[in-house]
Amino acid sequence: MVIKVSKVCLVTGYSGMIAKEFVKDITKYGYECVIWDRKVIDIDIDNAINNYLNEVKPDLIVHFAYGRFEWSTLMALYAKNNNIKMVYISTVNVYGDNCNGNLDKESLCIPNDDYSRYKKTSEDKILGFNKNVYICRIGWQISGPEETHDNNMVEFMRREFRNNGVVKASISSYLSTSFTKDLTKEIARVIENMKPDIYLFNSNFSINFYDLLCKLNALYNLNVKIEAINDKYFDNRMYDNRVKVKNDFFK
Repeated sequence: MVIKVSKVCLVTGYSGMIAKEFVKDITKYGYECVIWDRKVIDIDIDNAINNYLNEVKPDLIVHFAYGRFEWSTLMALYAKNNNIKMVYISTVNVYGDNCNGNLDKESLCIPNDDYSRYKKTSEDKILGFNKNVYICRIGWQISGPEETHDNNMVEFMRREFRNNGVVKASISSYLSTSFTKDLTKEIARVIENMKPDIYLFNSNFSINFYDLLCKLNALYNLNVKIEAINDKYFDNRMYDNRVKVKNDFFK
């Protein structure tokens, strides 16, 4: 079935790993995607931001990128004033490093590094301007070996092995994670079918970090050495029964 393109989706952060996959999925819902090129439209100039939004006239804004807070809040305000959807891609890291699992959207967030504090502050500032925004908290992403982005867990494994001759992985850590292709399909579905809210995206409800890396090692024939370590218990697995990211691999 061919869906007629009648809607515009404005996407930031296209140079990252996830946005490229997301664009493939959201176009299946009838959107034509416009990519925000920061070399052309300066995000440090408020008038440039507002003029560009008025020129593109998006029906949906999906914000993956890192940038100043005013960029995010101006997009949130535009979405509110024009009654369109806005999505902010956040992270499980907003919960901090002292997690004991069973995280849901009401769990206390205690971000404890610059990146997680930035993400949580962005969430708060955006919602301060527009309560009807989708906040998508995601875990560590997995793509194939062809993806060399730093945020790819597979690339992390290869980098650790190159640098240290071994990948040390805790049997006491349980991480929120998913395959990027499965994640972006579900984000697109949630946007089209659910109401604005905070949503948590995770595929791993079962296996520890060491076992996960061993499975990825076998899946992609990486041939890296993985060493099990037993350290402090850590569990940032997120649970949201409204979200159904594919999770067969993690069972």
